[in-house]
Amino acid sequence: MDKDYIHKLWKHIVSELYSKPIEMQTMGRGRWFSVYSKDDNIYIDNSQTNKRSVELNSTRKINETEFSKVYPYYPLWRKGKKGLRRFMQKLSLNTSYILALINHFEKKV
Repeated sequence: MDKDYIHKLWKHIVSELYSKPIEMQTMGRGRWFSVYSKDDNIYIDNSQTNKRSVELNSTRKINETEFSKVYPYYPLWRKGKKGLRRFMQKLSLNTSYILALINHFEKKV
């Protein structure tokens, strides 16, 4: 996997979310979450406007290293590779949010 591309995608996401936080849905259960960036990190919170929100006790932080661990498995996951999601969850507890971010922003890089 091209590390330069992953870094470019990360920077694009952080830049897009810096000035305008958005609400997104997880790809599995379709739960809403709020996402924004600050200091080159991405932060995940409960949705402020949608009722079917994730239920987080505190804000979650995603850094580029964590994002970079999950990204290489995204194409296989999209193709439905069995057992991959469980493996990815061992890489990051934020897999659902990272997958939603990739799905939303990758098309725009």
